[in-house]
Amino acid sequence: MRIDRDEILVDIGAKAEGVVPSREMQSLASADRAGLQIGDQLLVFVVQSEDKEGRAILSLDKARQEKSWRLLQQAFDGNEVITARVVNYNKGGLLVNLDGVRGFVPASQVSGISRGPETQKQSDMAKMVNTDMSLKVIEINRNRNRLILSERQAVAESREAKKDELLSRLAEGDVRTGVVSSVCDFGAFVDIGGADGLVHLSEISWSRVKHPGEVLKVGDKVDVSILNIDNDRKRIALSIKRTQSEPWTRDPPEKIPNSASLWKVR
Repeated sequence: MRIDRDEILVDIGAKAEGVVPSREMQSLASADRAGLQIGDQLLVFVVQSEDKEGRAILSLDKARQEKSWRLLQQAFDGNEVITARVVNYNKGGLLVNLDGVRGFVPASQVSGISRGPETQKQSDMAKMVNTDMSLKVIEINRNRNRLILSERQAVAESREAKKDELLSRLAEGDVRTGVVSSVCDFGAFVDIGGADGLVHLSEISWSRVKHPGEVLKVGDKVDVSILNIDNDRKRIALSIKRTQSEPWTRDPPEKIPNSASLWKVR
């Protein structure tokens, strides 16, 4: 109804008015406040039903926080993934802000944070400030103002969904381009766009390979052929060598001399 320097006058129905003091709209960005116009609708929280002048004291900050808590509870109950911006960090992890509700993401629940020296962990977390992150609510306690989130769980769930979708589209014999995600004694795992498949040691090359690390390293781009898909166990068997022509088809066989040329006739 009216916008003053220190407060906003609001009609809250039933012929009642309320005011939002400046201290109760700290979460309203200066640009948003400047854009307010007479007649705009606002979500407000009743802090005090009546002051000395008979007006209700209202809060934009508490209304935004209340709405956020309710949405977070819905996300927790529905096992949903949410997005939040990292605003700061401390020794233990990242701090995020969800429309007035402060959340904490432990370092152990962030896939991009090193588990090495403390200085490296702090450096990794500093780089994440002001970035958006997909998260899952793993603990919520409004009475204690406690909100714990996990980026690892959100990523794992997203990857699992992508894997299911990818498995439904794959067929044996398909050739895909992937990236080597890990190397072990018995083979290498290759990410083919949402799912890792195993290239067994025997399927790396037509030549003899004693250890996958001799020819592959993490980050290498490789073409792979789909050998087998186990939908029940969600496993994919891949082959690198079967995307290449067999050696005996590439090189002409050596000419074998006839027996007469092998013996000196006496």
